[in-house]
Parts: sequence; C-alpha cells; structure tokens
Amino acid sequence: LEGFVMQKTNFAFEVLINDDASTDNTADIIREYEEKYHEIIKPVYQTENQYSQRIPIIKTHLLPKANGEYFAWCEGDDYWTDPYKLQKQIDFLDNNPEYSICVHTATVNNLKNDITYPCPDINESRDYTLEEIIIGDGGIFETCSLVMRREVYTSKPSCFNARGFGDYQWYMYGAIYGKCRCLADNMAVYNLFTCGSWSSRTSENNENILNYYKELSRMLKNVNEYYDYKYHRVINRKVNSIEHIIYQQMIKVNSVVLNYLNLVYSNYEAKYQYL
Repeated sequence: LEGFVMQKTNFAFEVLINDDASTDNTADIIREYEEKYHEIIKPVYQTENQYSQRIPIIKTHLLPKANGEYFAWCEGDDYWTDPYKLQKQIDFLDNNPEYSICVHTATVNNLKNDITYPCPDINESRDYTLEEIIIGDGGIFETCSLVMRREVYTSKPSCFNARGFGDYQWYMYGAIYGKCRCLADNMAVYNLFTCGSWSSRTSENNENILNYYKELSRMLKNVNEYYDYKYHRVINRKVNSIEHIIYQQMIKVNSVVLNYLNLVYSNYEAKYQYL
C-alpha cells in the first residue's frame, strides 16, 4: 500500500483492492488507508472467499470498477519501490502507441533460498519478442512490473483464460496485440515462496507441479490452435520442453506412490507372518 500511495504522477490513478475475506487484520489495514487516501484506495471487502470458489476476481469484482486507461498489477505479497514507476511506464506507452505492454526489472526475493536477484537482469531498456516471452514463460518478468493498455486486457481471447498463468498469458497476448518494452529501471520487489503463496504451495508437492505443467501445456496448445498455428514453431518448441518436464514429474509422483505401496505391502507381509 505504501508503494501505491507514494506514486508521483501528473495524472490521476486509483488502487483497486480485493480483500478476499482475510482472516488476519489485512482488512483493517486497508480500511486505514482507505480513510487516509480515499481518493486513491478503492477496496472491495469480501465476506466469503471468492478465489476458493474459482470465481475470477479481477473480471468479476475489480474490472467493473476500473476507470483507468491503463492497468498496472501488483499482487499482495509484492510491492513497488520507485515513486516514479507509474509515471515512467505511462509516459512510455503514451509516447509509443504501437506498444501494448510495458514491464521493468524487479528484485526477486527468494525466501526459500535466502537470495535476491534482478529479473530480468538487463543493463539497458529493450523490446522483447513474442518468441522470447513464450520460451521464457511467466518467469521472464515479474507481475508487479506489468502495465498494459486497458484494451489489451478487455480484448484478451478465451484461449488465454487458463487459471494460474495470468501473467504469462498477459505477456504473450500483449506481444501478439502490439509490442513489449522492458525498462531497465528496478522499481519493485517480487517475493518468491512466501508462506501460503501459489509458488510455495506448488513447489512443495510433486503432484501439484505435475498438474501445473499439464495445464500449461494444454493452454499453449489452445493458443496454438486459436491462432491457426501461426506461432507453431516456437509454441511447439516450448510444449516439447514442458512435456519432458511432465515425464520427469510423472516418474517422481509414481515413485512416491510405488514406495508407499511397497511400504504397505511390507507391513502387511510382516503382520501376516506374525499371525
């Protein structure tokens, strides 16, 4: 919230926050900021968790309230560090109408391994091609760095509606819709493996990892079909690499199952012999 309200801009902006029935004091903190910065902070307070019901939060609760010409993203465990972040990105998009999205370097704070590093690690601002984005997948940029034109989000076709790949799909469609520029300015922090986060839940379970890559492969195949295989070469290259990961994960998952069955059988055999 501090990263939002410190933004210095020559245009008005609003911060739309969905509090998904938090069980801690998050809603109270949001209310404090809402009272102090009522012209900026525009919250939605849920009484029942929406995400667990597979309700699309942004489309259902936030998009109908959004008035902006541009959309900027920042998830709950990340934050902005540069007070001129929005101004820099909006200035670029205003002056370059052929670009549909603008991202920037962010610091990744890996809480599992206690390391930090820049993503992407670039010294100069540059464009990224659709091929680079597809091969780089969702980790090529950080979601808290993304600013897009409103029409990019509202015109996104159904093939980009897979659950769990929002940032990757926005990057891809942004590069198809127009062009993508990445600023070398480091203006945000992305926290990786925070307690209860998507990255933490997925990485700690082989079956979750397996399902993640299966869904990712399915999404890319749907995109390939939707665009009449116009981008088949690069999408197929990415899908092939994902299928290899899926194969490796299936071995891990099946090994866990096999070890469990062997343990059950050994216990049964020991008990049978005892009887």
